[in-house]
Amino acid sequence: MREVRKIKILTAMLLLGTVRLWAADCDRLQRASSGDLVSYLTRTMPDYKNAECAAFAIDKLGSHRYQPAIPVLTKFLDLRWPRNVRKNLQAQQNGPVFEPSRGRIGTYPAISALEQYGQAALPALLQTISGDSTSPTAREAAAFVVIKIYQNEPSRGVALLKEGADTTKDNATRQRLGRAAFRAVAWCGPSDRAQCEALVHTRHSN
Repeated sequence: MREVRKIKILTAMLLLGTVRLWAADCDRLQRASSGDLVSYLTRTMPDYKNAECAAFAIDKLGSHRYQPAIPVLTKFLDLRWPRNVRKNLQAQQNGPVFEPSRGRIGTYPAISALEQYGQAALPALLQTISGDSTSPTAREAAAFVVIKIYQNEPSRGVALLKEGADTTKDNATRQRLGRAAFRAVAWCGPSDRAQCEALVHTRHSN
C-alpha cells in the first residue's frame, strides 16, 4: 500500500510540474512577437496538452493578421478547444462553431484566425484542401473558412472550390476540391442555398 501511495504522489508531482511548465510557456507567449509565435507553432505538435497555449498563439496571430503565419495556421485547422479547458466557453462565444462530418463539434481557433486574413488566406486554404496528408477534419475546416471569408456572398466560395476542382489536371485534387464544394453548400444560408447548389453543378472548362 505504501508503494502504491508513493507512486500516486510521484505521479501527482510530475503532473503538477508539467502543468507549471505549460503555464510558463503560455506566459512567455503573451510577450512574444508575431515571428516568435510562428516559430512556436512551427515546432509544436498540436494535442490536448498544449491546446490552450497553441490556441492563444493562433488567436494572437489572427488578430495581428501577420501574413507569414498563414501556412502554419493551416496546420492547426483540426485543433479543437478541449472541453476541459475553461477558456473554451469564452472561445465558443467569440468564434464560429464548426461541425465536421468526421470529428467533434466545437470551436477550432485556427478557423477564426484564418477568417480574419480574408482573401489573403485563400491560396493556403486551397492547398490545404488539396493536400494528400491533410486530415479529413482539417480539409473540411479549410472549406468552412473559405465560405466564412465570403460570408456576405457564400456562393463565391462554392464557385472558387468548384472551379478549382474542374480546372485541375490531378484527379486526386479534383476529387478533394469537388467534395469540398459539395460540402460547402451546407454552409450557405437559406437565401443563398439555391445559387450555391446551382454553382456546384456548374462545369468549368480548362
